[in-house]
Amino acid sequence: MFLTIGERINATRKSIAEAVKARNAAAIRKEADDQIHGGALMLDVNGGTTPETEIDNLTWLVDVIARHTNAPLCIDSANPQAIEAGIETLLAARASKPPAKWDIAPGMPWLLINSISAENERYAAVLPLVKQYNAAVVGLCMGDDAMPDSAQARAALAGQLVARLNADGVDTSRIYIDPLILPAGVDQANGPAAIQAVAAIHKEHPEAHTVCGLTNISYGLPARPLLNRTFLALLISAGLDSAIVDTTNVKQNSAMLAALALTGRDPYCADFIGAFRKELLDI
Repeated sequence: MFLTIGERINATRKSIAEAVKARNAAAIRKEADDQIHGGALMLDVNGGTTPETEIDNLTWLVDVIARHTNAPLCIDSANPQAIEAGIETLLAARASKPPAKWDIAPGMPWLLINSISAENERYAAVLPLVKQYNAAVVGLCMGDDAMPDSAQARAALAGQLVARLNADGVDTSRIYIDPLILPAGVDQANGPAAIQAVAAIHKEHPEAHTVCGLTNISYGLPARPLLNRTFLALLISAGLDSAIVDTTNVKQNSAMLAALALTGRDPYCADFIGAFRKELLDI
């Protein structure tokens, strides 16, 4: 299963920031519905980057979404306190407790924490949340040293994270490695490095997952949607099995479904055929 995570409920986006400021729940519910209709199996929720308001914004967003849909959520923040507040809000809104199993279906987490890294301070702050709430977790290929600039460096950091999380009681299947997507317009090696890193991680840690967002790859370049969807297809061919994407983008969805069908990741091409019959493909 390819896990599509809807990216649009992010308070760094102007339209979401305005809806959050106005506490316009209807607008947020529509964003959730549109993404699920477009194929999102999970919804990413980000309260923005302003420290003074992030926790309030994130918990409001989570409450609105959790009361409207049963879709699993990806709680997305650089602030561990915000992540915990978001999870507690999710549980309260759905009157539930963390489940005994981390996945509600094979490869489908009940909750994805975004994110942990090999940076010692962040690792120490996020690990207890992963364990307490029996969640899956995004593992960024970042450490306390310089940003990794090659596929080999990314794969090495991924290995460190997997080994460390395993030692701390987190099964490999709960780990979603993000290889870090850096702009191709800054360094033409950034695209190949990410693709090669995904392939290496997939080979070395077959039980782990790989995940990423796409938009960084095209930063500063023209025709960004074309670059993003082409990059997604290339990543899928390298083994990517989840992505944080705009599922309302029909051209991108079409490229994703075609790539999954052509790489043997869509049994009997059923999802591709189903989307065609529903007239959801851009052809």
